[in-house]
Amino acid sequence: MRSTRSYPNGGTCTAIAVKTVNILAAPVATFNSNASSLNCSPFNLVVNANSSEVTSIEWNFGDAGSATNTAFGLSANHIYSKAGDYVVT
Repeated sequence: MRSTRSYPNGGTCTAIAVKTVNILAAPVATFNSNASSLNCSPFNLVVNANSSEVTSIEWNFGDAGSATNTAFGLSANHIYSKAGDYVVT
């Protein structure tokens, strides 16, 4: 970072600061669910993260009409009230 300050009576002052930033590889999240056993609505989807690299997850259940479309945590569940295709991210 470089910062230059100008003074009303003339002259400038320049300061330079160096900061090293380490960029780590993105964590890999794996999870399991009970989705293979769901075929009738309403159904309760349960998801669980299986990764030691992940400490927090925001789940989006792809159910835009639901007030509980998102959840936070390594485990979560969502009740789908209508049959359909949903993408969970």
